[in-house]
Amino acid sequence: MKGLDHAAHLQELARELVEVAEKRAAVKADSAALRKARKSESTKARQKRLKKQLQEMTGRIDALVEKIGQPPPRRIERWSGVVPITLHVESKGRKFDHPASTLDISDRGLRIVTTTSLIPGQTLEVYSNRSRLGNCRVVWVTGGGTDRPSEVGLEILH
Repeated sequence: MKGLDHAAHLQELARELVEVAEKRAAVKADSAALRKARKSESTKARQKRLKKQLQEMTGRIDALVEKIGQPPPRRIERWSGVVPITLHVESKGRKFDHPASTLDISDRGLRIVTTTSLIPGQTLEVYSNRSRLGNCRVVWVTGGGTDRPSEVGLEILH
């Protein structure tokens, strides 16, 4: 999720949290007022309903607070799995084949692990079992170095 989308997502969660907290405060005030009122069967029944509402609202508040602390939801489903692939990288007018493996795949890209030195913005072709998966653009590269594998995010270009 992009930064602005994530901010809007958090803002919506915060808005819902405030709304539930305000309703819970009102229910607590009603409950406190009932405790001071004369005890009757209807009063006891109402207090029981208010207590149940308070428990439900407290649970909802706890869930919202937890959700706010979680990473943003993905817009596109990803499938995890290690699949051997071949990267066709062009350098100085020649194509070179480099082995790699997928870590996860979505409709829009792949996360791979490779020892090949790649840089963001670079384009390459990706093959699996001699079937062309498509042209891809390197979006990000983490870790790795000389002879050490790195994780690479690839965007599938259409």
